[in-house]
Amino acid sequence: MNHFLLSDIRRRDIFAVLLVLTVLSSLNGCCALDPLRCGGEGGTGRDSGNEMAPIVTAGSVSGYGRDPAGSVSTVPDFSDEPNASGRMVSNGGAASLEGQQFYGQNAQAQSNVVRSHYPAGPASDSAIRDDRSRSSIKFPSAANMARAAELSRASGGDAVVVVAADGRVLFENFGQAAGIDQPHRLASGTKTFWGLLAVAAAQDGLIDLDERVADTIQEWQSDPRKSRITVRQLLHFTSGLDPATKELQGNPESGDKFALALRVPAVAEPGTTFAYGPSHLFVFGAWLKRKLAAQGRDPDPLAYLHSRLLDPIGLEVGHWVKDAAGNPRMPSGAHLAPRQWVKLGQLIANRGVWQGRTLIEPAYLDQMFRGSSANPAYGLTVWLNRPFPSGEGQLAGMAWIQNRLDNGYIYHAGPSDLIMAAGQGGQRLFVIPSRKLIILRTGNSKGASWLDHDFLSILLDGQESTGSPHTPGGENNTSSAPTSAFRSSREDLRRACNSDAQRLCPQAIGDWGMLKECYRARRNEFSTGCRAAVKEMRLNRTQS
Repeated sequence: MNHFLLSDIRRRDIFAVLLVLTVLSSLNGCCALDPLRCGGEGGTGRDSGNEMAPIVTAGSVSGYGRDPAGSVSTVPDFSDEPNASGRMVSNGGAASLEGQQFYGQNAQAQSNVVRSHYPAGPASDSAIRDDRSRSSIKFPSAANMARAAELSRASGGDAVVVVAADGRVLFENFGQAAGIDQPHRLASGTKTFWGLLAVAAAQDGLIDLDERVADTIQEWQSDPRKSRITVRQLLHFTSGLDPATKELQGNPESGDKFALALRVPAVAEPGTTFAYGPSHLFVFGAWLKRKLAAQGRDPDPLAYLHSRLLDPIGLEVGHWVKDAAGNPRMPSGAHLAPRQWVKLGQLIANRGVWQGRTLIEPAYLDQMFRGSSANPAYGLTVWLNRPFPSGEGQLAGMAWIQNRLDNGYIYHAGPSDLIMAAGQGGQRLFVIPSRKLIILRTGNSKGASWLDHDFLSILLDGQESTGSPHTPGGENNTSSAPTSAFRSSREDLRRACNSDAQRLCPQAIGDWGMLKECYRARRNEFSTGCRAAVKEMRLNRTQS
């Protein structure tokens, strides 16, 4: 009898516990017994921190759904997202849509619907309702991300990855030459690592962004210009130093680039001119090397970058180019796999916090996003969604980027806190902290075939770029994106001048600024057809 009563009590206790768990699951919008079913920033599963939790992955895309309304989801799921590209079929726990695959913990296969990553049934409905009531974050729709990936691929792209700040992979698309774990050169996308490290070092008291470089590089103290250059001006590219692109870009693994950069002349007053080029960061590397050595630390700037930032966030570098002296190629030496590069974006989007640990305090991180008077559109080694300065003569070496930006804006209709790390060939890392969103794009785009605002207008808003409605004063502006005639003339220019460029200045291929300099210096050696194409493009640019 006593045994019967004890068993009965145990059964009732177990039933009560299960009932409580069921109620809690309903209230929280996810199953308390299965944390992988918990979505959103408030979840307690592995996607609630910064770990990568794949939600949607796209393979090679053969078709995509057009979203004519340009709708943007208000929750981190893709439930009831119409897609015109065809039937979805079950594929071993994944949903496949004519070659495009959407992976997730709970991928559903259903006709013309890309299902939510939330679990099916009543619990899923509850989760979606709860998330919508507590979150106003807008993530791009699945259709818009697929369309943007199609545009990227048509422009020489090989990877597009969209990740939420909490680590959920919303979308991935890779070409045959790319993959999740395959390192890709970042080119000048490397630069942003050093701005981030500088503000971290300032937080640690190792450096002062406004200290004079000559206090450490003492051989500069007798130079009237170099003696006044600050660390901040090096990172803003407003130091006045000659960019020295030809001297420092060629033969990247030879010589001592730090020593060479220290001998580069100052050709302008510090703080007056923005000059894009490698000299500033090579000097920053040489300066940081001496600062570290003076404090008894490992003098290698790359070792400091690893210990201070990369190792704490688990970012693995595939390869970093170094010169013969062992110095890292500061402006453009990193090769990273896509899933690694986006971790840097996550750190920025999360305001310097990684898995609950503050690596960079917001007050220091914000220093990165302040432009200079010479170029408000460029912060500390990162592009900002702001206009170029008015007037002539303040920007040098900017032809390559001016053809891709709309008067300085990365995307004129995008959020004001949109930032970008950018490298040759269309290497891009876009971060939008207000939307908790990181967008990566890698490729091998040539010339001006890659336009950031075209890509972002589709991915973020579901529409083609139609020109800038913004001016610094917020008034309407009649300026627009490049006209079709201008784009056509650029293609004609590429075809007409390609063989000449390969013959006369092969080292400048892919670098618009260097190609322009080469053309100016050796104009008469270029073919008649190429010179005519240049003239036509200039005419169409004026009319654009």
